Amino acid sequence: MSKDERSPSGSPIHRHRRENPELQPAEFGSPHGKQLEAHLTRFLGEASSVWHEIVSEFVHIDVHLYPPRTGRDFLVLVSHGMSRLPMTVPKEIPERRWGELMVCLPPEWPLSDEDIREDRNYWPLRWLKTLAGLPHRYHTWLGPYHTIPNGDPPRAFAADTSLCCWLLVPPVILGEGFPKLALPGGETLYLYNLVPIHRSEMDFKLQHGSEKLVEQLWNARGLGVMDIARKPVR
Repeated sequence: MSKDERSPSGSPIHRHRRENPELQPAEFGSPHGKQLEAHLTRFLGEASSVWHEIVSEFVHIDVHLYPPRTGRDFLVLVSHGMSRLPMTVPKEIPERRWGELMVCLPPEWPLSDEDIREDRNYWPLRWLKTLAGLPHRYHTWLGPYHTIPNGDPPRAFAADTSLCCWLLVPPVILGEGFPKLALPGGETLYLYNLVPIHRSEMDFKLQHGSEKLVEQLWNARGLGVMDIARKPVR
């Protein structure tokens, strides 16, 4: 993994390569599982479905589906497994070593067993699982305002969208208390919302920094529920 490459805005660029090609036994136990489940139930209600990972590497990752409820008219998918092990964070920010990912989908997004056999429906779920395992596969970390492209150069996630990169943001769409979970011992587990963005938006972020891009996405209501037809803000 490159450690000294930087974008024009000064942000580090990491090109992840497999550091350990040997398969490792997956971690199934979760030190924060009960606290995480209680936190999600408090804010999202009961999960209606759970996709259990059949074959796990490094950590066992499941995905929980939370259906719409009063006051929230969208679906929420949340990873359960990224926080089974701490991430390899820079020494300057040890408080960021625990995290989980989520994505917000329109209420009509097809997620039945039959639907997700087609990649045009399955790709948000697949990416949620892939990115939740990335920190442990490559001995790295994911945190606020990181961007992850779909390849180099980035390719569209599906045939019916031009979105091709992910931006991690705090999930403020779910309320002020949701993005952080206080853990025993004074540590914190952070939840990050996966927001799909266009290549031009990622390029803008690399040139000018995340703050300006996030501001424009916020103004365009592009930081919440995924919209595969959303036009670029840059």
